Amino acid sequence: MGGILCKNGVLFWKALSVDLNDPTFKSDMDLVECGSGKIHESIDKLPSSEQDLKTHPKDAQRSELSTFNSSIGVLLSCLGCVIGTGNIWRFPRIIATASYSQGSLTFLIAWAMSLFVWSLPLSIVEYTLGRFTRTSPLGAFHRFLGNKLVWLGGWIVAVTYMITAYFSVIVGWCLYYFYKSCALSSLPRDVETSIKIFNEFAQESYWPALTHTLAVVIVGGCIFGGIKWIEKANMVLVPMLLGILVFTFGWSLTRKYSEVGITFLFTPYWGSMFTPSLWVAAASQNAFDTGAAMALFISYSSYFSRKNGAVRLGTMIPLCNNMVRIWKRNNTIQRTRICEIRTIYKKKKQTVALIIDSIFSPNVSSLLCALTIFSTVFSTLIQTSPTLTRSGILKIMQSNGPGSTGLTFTWIPVLFAYVGGLGRVLCSLFFLCLSFAGITSLIGHVQLTVVTAKDLGLSHRQAAFAGLFLTLVFGMPSAISINVLTNQDNVWGFALMLSGLSMAGLIIIYGPMKYRRVIVNDFGIDDWKLPVVWVFMISCYFENLTFHNEAFNLFLINSVLVPLSGTGLIIWWAYDLIKSNPKWYQLTLDSMTTTLLEWLIVFLILITVNAIAVWRNIDFFHKDKQNGYDPHNPDYIPKDELQSFDEFFIVSSDSVNISRNQMLTHL
Repeated sequence: MGGILCKNGVLFWKALSVDLNDPTFKSDMDLVECGSGKIHESIDKLPSSEQDLKTHPKDAQRSELSTFNSSIGVLLSCLGCVIGTGNIWRFPRIIATASYSQGSLTFLIAWAMSLFVWSLPLSIVEYTLGRFTRTSPLGAFHRFLGNKLVWLGGWIVAVTYMITAYFSVIVGWCLYYFYKSCALSSLPRDVETSIKIFNEFAQESYWPALTHTLAVVIVGGCIFGGIKWIEKANMVLVPMLLGILVFTFGWSLTRKYSEVGITFLFTPYWGSMFTPSLWVAAASQNAFDTGAAMALFISYSSYFSRKNGAVRLGTMIPLCNNMVRIWKRNNTIQRTRICEIRTIYKKKKQTVALIIDSIFSPNVSSLLCALTIFSTVFSTLIQTSPTLTRSGILKIMQSNGPGSTGLTFTWIPVLFAYVGGLGRVLCSLFFLCLSFAGITSLIGHVQLTVVTAKDLGLSHRQAAFAGLFLTLVFGMPSAISINVLTNQDNVWGFALMLSGLSMAGLIIIYGPMKYRRVIVNDFGIDDWKLPVVWVFMISCYFENLTFHNEAFNLFLINSVLVPLSGTGLIIWWAYDLIKSNPKWYQLTLDSMTTTLLEWLIVFLILITVNAIAVWRNIDFFHKDKQNGYDPHNPDYIPKDELQSFDEFFIVSSDSVNISRNQMLTHL
């Protein structure tokens, strides 16, 4: 006989079979949560039909998302998300800009160090925060810090949104170069011709405005109409992109003098290690590569169960971007609606997925692209201009558009031009695949804005339209002027440092020791205990002290390393700019004053809106309280998996016919 189970404030209907003739209740089960031992008000809104089941309050937000049809589609779509313009366009341009005539290895060292000191700790915070709160970044900050500090979460969302606006412009560039590769009778074989093509497009025409609009329209179609067709496209295009990427890398290595470019890339100039701009560029690029402090992982991990290893994934994903479990989890929840059924991976399939993700993780793909570009540039220029020095070659790379923005778009066509008759076909396919990879990444960025807008009371369609329209509007200046795009990339890429400080601030205010115990170790089931990698890293420096316990290590990482490194970089960067530029206070697109002014405007808007909401006693998150758990009342958190709403499994039992009224009476 089916029955009712209510423990620690969580009420379950267990193994109930219903009377199909009863028009008031046709679903075969329902789950209702009651906080602190009290039945939630949504009990009065039990689903009375299949359609109601889809829009039940517990699942209203989940039902609006699209789903994947296959595991391979999930894998390939996720690879498309993590391998995109951030790796293929931004990384080579940043490393070229931050390089010196002696070499580029010091940037790579700073970039790798940023992974462990900055990106990895923040990724773990994002995953554990989303898993516990089951809500958006704004809702998570509201739940931990109250309504007066929601603007801190708003800052993170705003920074990611501003990145989204100009990121769409780059996706538009990819679409244009796909068209251009098909339209040209032959690819440019010299850098002068290729630079001319790029300048005529990006700086001397309004094509970027049109392609930016096209990119937003495509993303809007996916968000409004679902992404199943994108999954089908990725089934073909992503493997093709990976194949072309590997082929391009291999081909670039076969060219004469390519080893000179690789040697330059891995030659250090130790004098640059004390240059703040190098560290700022390295940290912001690593944040781009891993997604740290962009709040995307908070949204993804809101679909986690307690058995999904947030610490494990937060540690491994920055090293080896295994996003498959996240999206698979999303897929499972969508298909099962209220009743969650855990999908268990076969070990062989999981191993294959991990190997593929390891090979094509963002950090590895970024290095592949850098190696490809540098070997191609040095090979081509040395053959065409043998008298050029390394300094001269580097200056040419840095002059491919403001801030080397045109580096990839200038040199990839030149490389394919030397492949032969197949070069134009491969170049066209390369930019087609890169366009779709950028679109899949852009969908995730825009979706974060949509989820945040829905938290503020908008419907899904209203939130999607608002997010897309504002992306189009705010991205248009970057589309019209490449100098504005360079400014936006520098300003908001560096602003990720402040986003990381906001996340660290949440932990410091809540209490690092308490966060480690309540939110991570006690809440997670079958997950790594905090810290794992951190214990090894910090015990190396405190071997003779008694600070080997996990709590102190978490405190040191989140309360010392991240805040000190972030704050130190910002102060160091400001001091260096003021010292080196007597006119630092002038409002130019590349000045420190302009950067600070843009940040200040966003801060003032967020704080003003937050203050008005507090003053008028507006609660944007009253509907969100039914999701996740309260970090300030850990006593009501179920102690084991079967007591938790999200972990409860429906098991067949003796059926019992029960109507809606009988159910309410029984309660």
